[in-house]
Amino acid sequence: FRFWVEEYNKSYHTSLRRATWGIASPVEYDVPKCDHQVKGCSLVNGSWIHTISGTYEGEGILSAAHFHCHAPTCLSMAMYRCPPKTKVCNASSGELLCEQRPV
Repeated sequence: FRFWVEEYNKSYHTSLRRATWGIASPVEYDVPKCDHQVKGCSLVNGSWIHTISGTYEGEGILSAAHFHCHAPTCLSMAMYRCPPKTKVCNASSGELLCEQRPV
């Protein structure tokens, strides 16, 4: 491991407040076995895809975002920025900030 340390400089370092928003339990999610009756599941090109989404209204300035995704059940994750009070923030209503896809 490498750790980089920089001495605190009051003129340009800013104290950050950490806010955590997790899907499900607070940060883990059990992917269900899909079929046609399971909410969020769809059959796409012979493969079951389970999609979850949510809208989180934050405050302040976003300094970092870290996805937590386990292969092979996680195919992608994306974060969008939408105007305040947007009910559903997604690709149709917001600006893509970052996205994670498999290599």
